[in-house]
Amino acid sequence: MEKEKPFKLFVPPRLSGGQVSAVKPQTNTRATGLCQGFNKCPDDDFNVPFVMSTPNHGEITDSDPISQQVKLCSEVDEENIEKMNELYSKLYKEAEKIKRWKLTVESELKQKERKLQENRKIIEAQRKAIQELQASTFENEKLSLKLEDEICENKDLLKENSASRHLCNLLKETCTHFTEKSTKYEHEREETRQLYVELNNNVERMIMAYEELRVQAENTRLEMCFKLKEEAEKVDKFEKECKLEASMKEQQILVLTIQSNEKDDIIQDIKTQLQESKNKIADLVEAKRHGGEMLKESQINQKHLKAELEEAKASLQKTEVTQKSLETELQAAAKALIQVTGEKEAQVEECKRTKALLASLKEEFETSISSLKSLLQKEQNRLEKYEDESKLLTLELRNKSAELEEMAKLKCDREMQLEELSETLGKVEGLLVKKKDLEATVENLQEREKEMKNVLQINEKEIHDLKVELTSTAEKEQNYLKQLMTLNTDLEREALKNEQLTVCINKLSLEKEQIAQEKSGMATELKKLQESHEASCKLPTDSRKKEENTKQIVENLEESNVQLRQVKKKKINKMAKKGEEIKSKLDEREENAKSIENEISRKEKQLKILENKFNNLKKQVENKTKCIEELQQE
Repeated sequence: MEKEKPFKLFVPPRLSGGQVSAVKPQTNTRATGLCQGFNKCPDDDFNVPFVMSTPNHGEITDSDPISQQVKLCSEVDEENIEKMNELYSKLYKEAEKIKRWKLTVESELKQKERKLQENRKIIEAQRKAIQELQASTFENEKLSLKLEDEICENKDLLKENSASRHLCNLLKETCTHFTEKSTKYEHEREETRQLYVELNNNVERMIMAYEELRVQAENTRLEMCFKLKEEAEKVDKFEKECKLEASMKEQQILVLTIQSNEKDDIIQDIKTQLQESKNKIADLVEAKRHGGEMLKESQINQKHLKAELEEAKASLQKTEVTQKSLETELQAAAKALIQVTGEKEAQVEECKRTKALLASLKEEFETSISSLKSLLQKEQNRLEKYEDESKLLTLELRNKSAELEEMAKLKCDREMQLEELSETLGKVEGLLVKKKDLEATVENLQEREKEMKNVLQINEKEIHDLKVELTSTAEKEQNYLKQLMTLNTDLEREALKNEQLTVCINKLSLEKEQIAQEKSGMATELKKLQESHEASCKLPTDSRKKEENTKQIVENLEESNVQLRQVKKKKINKMAKKGEEIKSKLDEREENAKSIENEISRKEKQLKILENKFNNLKKQVENKTKCIEELQQE
């Protein structure tokens, strides 16, 4: 028989652990400050690394509505502190769960290490047996070479050799099967490496996406801060403008006081003129006395003057009738003026009431603006909280990725085990499923964060619209206040005009009294003339001169009566015109007041609509906070 070639058994090399390269996740500098105590805690003691920071509230010395706002802010801060305490307690519970899970994983790892050591011992024993078999095979080959020379002599040895060959063939087959299985396991190991590389790439992508989201959130926060600064500057400008308007109005008030003082001086001058006119009237009375003395001298020609005296009496009666009618008209005009002044005073009171209402509305608008600012600050605080929570989630994901890397190392170590590869692969598949679930949860959280950002943008737009509406309403209120100021100035002017009219009426009454005195003087003079005429009938001397003098005196009196009648007519016409102007102005003021009331009712309706919108926004924000809390609990 031919000599067979010697063969060697193939022993698989020992696989080296740590062939899978894991990428460390990039930590965020901002998130490390929050979780620094959590990372430094020992395995045995798991202390709470969170510290509560209470805001320092300054002393507030302001009016009642501002103190109420401060109380509301303190209550909101207490609620936020309670929520933070709840979140910290939940985080502490989750940390305890993680600690338990870590302990269980460590125990499992110890058990698996023990199994690995046992398997290593078994493999070493198998290797020693294989080496012994190889040595026996070499010895058998030597014996076969010797037995080939002695085939004929030892057939039993040939049988043994054939049996040994059969055994060797079986060993070769087993070795080939073993090599095939090892190649399969190497292919599977490469596939698992590729999967881990893909998973690491996905984790890096997620980390980059979270960093981009963080950058976007910071940009949005900066934009909000810039917008708030601009709004604060606008409010300061508005306050400065209000102060300037107040100073301008004070200057106008000073000017009006100066004008009123000038008018008082004019009234004093008119009083002096009245005194001078009284002195002139006294001089005229003295002149009339002198005329009476002259009439005594003209007693001779009284018979011729009787007819003229009767005509003068008739004319005097007519003048008395006209004077009575004028007096009645003047009394009616005075009553109408009194009614007009009363109505104007009522309108002034109504304007004061409207001023008070507008001031209260202004205060309410200011309180609503301050409440909206506080709500904006609250929403910013909530955004910061959400950012911190997202950072915590990223840290948890990074920790889980580190844990996955540790599991990958463990899997590399477990690849040495030939019998437990199926179990480890099943576990790895379970971990992959869990990782997919985690990725799905992360995607859901990202979608929810996007929804929350969209909702916050919508809320910011609505708040901006509300601010625009508030600014428009404030401008309209300023316009209404200006209109009210103009109305007040017009009312003051009308009051001054009414005072002037009362002064004119007093003057007319004085003139009436003077006319009545003149009439009484004329009646006495006529009586004296009658007496003198009767006496002149008895003593007819120098009658012509006295008749001429009496005629001149009567003509002068008639001219003075005609002038007084013309003056009365002019003054009556002026009073009628002024009354018509006052009525027209009062009608205009009533129309303006009605329009202002309509606009105030519209503003109240708009305020109710804005309050409803504000309540709806509050409800939406509360619902969203509840959803966020539920997500955090999940």
